[in-house]
Amino acid sequence: MPDGGIRGNASRLKGYKLTNSDGRVPFISVTFNPKKGAQGQTTVHLDVEILQLGSGSGDTYSFINQSEIVNHDISYLPNGVASAVYAGTFRDVKDDPQPTQPATQPATQPATQPTTQAPTQPVTQPSGKSLTVAAISNIFPQATTTFNPVTDQITVTWWINIAADKMVNTQFSITYDKSKLEFDETDGVNQVYDEDFPDEIANSLVLRATKGNGTVINTDPESMPNGGILGNASRPNGFKLTNADNRVPFVSVTFKPKEGAEGTTVVNLNIEILQLGDSNNGFYYFINQSQIVNSDISYLPSGAASAVYAGAFDETAEQPTDPTPSKALTVAASSNIFPQASTTFNPDTKQVTVTWWINIESYKMVNTQFAITYDKSKLEFDTADGVNLVYDEDDPGDISNYLVLRATNGDGTIINTNPESMPNSGILGNASRINGFKLTNSSNRVPFVSVTFKPKNGAEGITSVNLDVQIMQLGNSDSESFYLIDRSKVVDNDISYLPSGSACAVYAGTFDANKQ
Repeated sequence: MPDGGIRGNASRLKGYKLTNSDGRVPFISVTFNPKKGAQGQTTVHLDVEILQLGSGSGDTYSFINQSEIVNHDISYLPNGVASAVYAGTFRDVKDDPQPTQPATQPATQPATQPTTQAPTQPVTQPSGKSLTVAAISNIFPQATTTFNPVTDQITVTWWINIAADKMVNTQFSITYDKSKLEFDETDGVNQVYDEDFPDEIANSLVLRATKGNGTVINTDPESMPNGGILGNASRPNGFKLTNADNRVPFVSVTFKPKEGAEGTTVVNLNIEILQLGDSNNGFYYFINQSQIVNSDISYLPSGAASAVYAGAFDETAEQPTDPTPSKALTVAASSNIFPQASTTFNPDTKQVTVTWWINIESYKMVNTQFAITYDKSKLEFDTADGVNLVYDEDDPGDISNYLVLRATNGDGTIINTNPESMPNSGILGNASRINGFKLTNSSNRVPFVSVTFKPKNGAEGITSVNLDVQIMQLGNSDSESFYLIDRSKVVDNDISYLPSGSACAVYAGTFDANKQ
């Protein structure tokens, strides 16, 4: 079969079941990679040459012989879909539309084809707007792709290339919006189920660099109510993070878009810890507390370091090129504890502000630490007096107060707007006060963090601003302080902190405490 083909056969004396409690079962399925530039129509033809049936007691008879049905008393077409063509890897298609189904069937049919055909598949495209997925990270560059409404799988992959030493320990978190994306639990996609106990997971595939060895993955952590994944792995003799000086997939996760999902959504990978070395020569930190602490380590590959693409995991994937680049700039705000928000701005917008609000009534905040990441190729921290900071009246070159952590009004607050540990651009901040800071205003929300940017000249497409609240301690005069957030995780789920109004907004202009 020089032009492309597959042959297969199977036999077993006790037979194989061709039905289940739901009726139909998948008979044959094959997944293809379309060739680059392929267009028009092409045909995939299945020729069932032989099919013998039997009761399992040893007596068998032919249902199909030499590609012809020889026993017409056998009913074999299911009530549901009998054949389907769809994007992505194998799944149990029920009544999904087939947007790629050819309008006309192949002219040549087997001579003994039954006169009763399988139910006709709908050929209409589902209605709906596009969904744009932006992948961001504290150490990897951003990647963004827009998908049409018929896309049934979206994968985000990050690649790495460290030749210096092996990875002996890592810890990470992924945040996403579960109102728009759903973690794909299909066997073989993000995880593999146990053959003997089909409800139990035998191996997780999210941390691709470890192939699941020495790895723990939590896909539904209580501390990440809006959608998240936690992962860690360790092995004294380490995991290779290079392949003959080429990139290897580090983390990858595949989602199924929720029905009707549209607009822009963000998937954020936060590498909290990454240790290198080996058991003989000792270990050292490359990343600690989400910051690069050893800038001498080269880790970004020469090829794509991040990609967002349709279908399941592909270790050779590259970031798709947007065929219709936008002249507008969309800013998407994400966070480990706050909901997402995004707004699209026209090219003449001079200032863009992202604000997060909070409302905690019973306790004051006595300590907090946070990090903001953004893309300095598209956004510039606004250093104008009175916007994000205030200059000293007597020494105009000195900053007397930062306004980024709005909840403290700058009291007891340290802000670093150009940290060496965040090479792609970021802001670090912390604040503490023994008698605390109020996080409510007569039971209404108060601005927590806000930052104003100036869009860079010519900036377009989509960019993300991510707030990672790493630590927050609460307390009052009647109790000792305790953690609401520790190591970027909500650790006390009894505390209500989201306001009844907007918790996040992206808008033109400077800070506005009343913005919705």
